[in-house]
Amino acid sequence: MPSGNSRYLIFVAVMISLLIVATAIATYYFISFISTNSKAFFITASVLGILGAYSIYKRLRRRQHN
Repeated sequence: MPSGNSRYLIFVAVMISLLIVATAIATYYFISFISTNSKAFFITASVLGILGAYSIYKRLRRRQHN
């Protein structure tokens, strides 16, 4: 019979494994959806571009203040 501490570690390991598997499956279906839908591809590319430009802007502003 495993002790309480090892039972907790097993639970955490199973949850992390399930999260990784669910993320992989969701990523696969998301990419397959984008590759078949040009409007979804345009929206995703626009959002990623805006987020990338914003993060570069914030990084440059942070360097100017230091």
